[in-house]
Amino acid sequence: MNLHAPAADVARLAGLKDLYKFKVDGKLEVLDGVLDLSGGGFTGSIRLNGFGVDHAINQVSTLDMNILKVKDVQAVAEVKRAGPRWSVAGRIESADAYVLLLKVVGAAFPMNFAASLEDAGADGARPVRLDLNWQGGFVKLDGVLETSERGALRLKGHAETSMLDRLAFNFDVTVDPENRRVGPLQVTARGVNLAQVIERLPASLRPAGWTLAGQAPELKLSVEPFVLGSVWDLAEGKFPLKGRLSGTLKDGSVRHAGTASEAERIEGAFEATFARESASPSYLFGGFARLDGYEALLFRDVYVPPPEPGQQSVCQWGLRVLRDADGSMDVRVDRAALDLAGLLAFEAHGRVRVPAEGAAPAGGEGLLKAKLNVPDLAKAQAKLGRPNLRFRFPDLAEMRVSGGLSYEGTHVWSAESGALSGRARFRRAAFELGGARALKVRDLDGELPLCFYRGLWPGDWAREQRATLTVSGIALEPARVPQAPLAIVATPNELRVVNAVPVEVPGGRALVSDARAADLLGREPRLEAGVEVERIDLDALAQAEGWRVKGLQNAVLAGNLGRVTLVRRAEPVASWLLAADGELRAPFFLGQLKVGGLYARGLFGNSPVWGLKRVALEGFSLRNLTKSNPQLGRVKTVATVALTDLSAVGLRLEDIVSFTLDIDSVPRDGADDEYDGRFAYVVAPEMVERTAKSKGMTVDGIADMNFGFSKLGMRFVLAGGKLAGPQGKVAGGLIIKGAGLFSPDIAGRPGLAMDWQECVRYLRERAAKLQTLPPPPEGD
Repeated sequence: MNLHAPAADVARLAGLKDLYKFKVDGKLEVLDGVLDLSGGGFTGSIRLNGFGVDHAINQVSTLDMNILKVKDVQAVAEVKRAGPRWSVAGRIESADAYVLLLKVVGAAFPMNFAASLEDAGADGARPVRLDLNWQGGFVKLDGVLETSERGALRLKGHAETSMLDRLAFNFDVTVDPENRRVGPLQVTARGVNLAQVIERLPASLRPAGWTLAGQAPELKLSVEPFVLGSVWDLAEGKFPLKGRLSGTLKDGSVRHAGTASEAERIEGAFEATFARESASPSYLFGGFARLDGYEALLFRDVYVPPPEPGQQSVCQWGLRVLRDADGSMDVRVDRAALDLAGLLAFEAHGRVRVPAEGAAPAGGEGLLKAKLNVPDLAKAQAKLGRPNLRFRFPDLAEMRVSGGLSYEGTHVWSAESGALSGRARFRRAAFELGGARALKVRDLDGELPLCFYRGLWPGDWAREQRATLTVSGIALEPARVPQAPLAIVATPNELRVVNAVPVEVPGGRALVSDARAADLLGREPRLEAGVEVERIDLDALAQAEGWRVKGLQNAVLAGNLGRVTLVRRAEPVASWLLAADGELRAPFFLGQLKVGGLYARGLFGNSPVWGLKRVALEGFSLRNLTKSNPQLGRVKTVATVALTDLSAVGLRLEDIVSFTLDIDSVPRDGADDEYDGRFAYVVAPEMVERTAKSKGMTVDGIADMNFGFSKLGMRFVLAGGKLAGPQGKVAGGLIIKGAGLFSPDIAGRPGLAMDWQECVRYLRERAAKLQTLPPPPEGD
């Protein structure tokens, strides 16, 4: 039997067109067909020329939106009917085919195929098999086809394919052609290559800017029944869809170009729901994920470390997403929560608008209300803080912290502006920043209000928030703040402590008032406060630091340091700088001591440097100083002393780094100035020893001698670890111009530069040796 007929006519005669509403075109040729009328058997060859099949409801102009469509088929096949079984095997030379939104590419042709379909058994089930193979690929399906009384088809079974890295899956799908319904649909797949799945999706369905890779050892998809006829109205929101996807991930990775974010080595399980209502153009997404492994970099430079063994992170989400025609998205966040392996817990809700080529929060606009809880600050600093801060803020990376912290606030942003209003709650928190002389804060409890913005502050937000913090103690040696409440007022971009806070220093006390912090989230945060020094007892301060200076009982510094500022400079090397322009004064051996220009740099680093721009002693009596401290020798004169650009890393002599010291006697009419041999031995030991030897005397003998002078002037300079001097300031390069009988001139030593540490040891040895000399005679 030979037959040449349009395929549409054959389908109509077979009743397929009316039963399943197929649209069939092309030509069908049956060659050498043999029909066994008695047994119902059939064998023959079939040729398809330009054959095509499409469900009648799939009337669209864009082919890549079809769920099932085949056209322009050129094929030959052998067909056989034996008993209850139909079988067909052959070869497809070419075709244009779409299956489940995926275009079957031309590389799959020519394709060999074999299929079989059996008559329904007693249970109404019809076993069906399909085997497709081509160069480098295959699809195998083994299932059961059931037909309900109302004509609905149900196909379930198992399939394997090489198209997605040898994917194997079980499926169960019901199709009601009469009512154009699909579902319920259930698919369980194993060994899914996620990158290949994304690559094979049509461009219109690929998530913009996202790249996904890795393996899904198991994926389960279930979709509730939906009307297939509305699938082409997806963009207009006429396609209701509801389903659930769950599975596991292995060695996964995800990247988002818009935010420059990526995660690697993702291991864990997830469950996600999705829905689209016919009356609304928005999508609903919900679900959760439990991740046992990952390593992420967010927004280009925020590092999220992997969880420790036995720990996992949990994230939850509930979103309503509306995609506009231009590709932008309006996202309502009903819930977004993250528990980062016990390090912190975060949750938020609000709305976000993301432009087609942008990213949130770096781009677009939105408003989110967020909560954050850090139960263990020490653990969070070690795992999160230090890796993220060590290159941008190395001083903060080494901060030692403990206790707990929580935060709740509202965040709003757009391309031009952004604002934050919230409160941080400290729970017995402690902070330590710096090296040997670190800033230490102990047992911080209470709330800290926060108000920050750029651009414009929202007009309907409060411009002032108040709260109270209590602290057991704050220390930045040598200063300490005892236990005290701190009344905090937050205004946009500024924090203020409105109550005065007492500060204890060795030998005294100061009062800090109107303390302010500004630009805390900027590149150069700034703190400033007014500092009034009530008293600093220099005698107590000297004793606390191991200095032995007598006669300081009445030397009490007091005054106003003015506005003391603390700024973190970003360039060239990030460092905290402190500066105060005010001045302190104290009586000092009948003269006056003036101290001003306090500064510090690298304050919270490992080697902070403290300094004074100027220290002046005006009109003080060297006679009274040396009389009270005879180990220095005795000098009878009135002098001025100027110490400029003093810097040190501590309060000991060894800690001093640089200074310039000028000592000048003050001319007095009718007054005799003199010094003894002890003083000469301190400032010019070699000359004293040389003179004693030339005169046949001992150093002890010279120590008790007095020498007159008319002028004293000397300078010492410490720089680069070397002390130069004494340099002469008197005419002729002298440091002392002698006067009277046996009163020598003493020359300066401009070329002498001693190592400062050696110099300190020398001075201490010399002072110890002077202590062994007989005491000087009483009187002036």
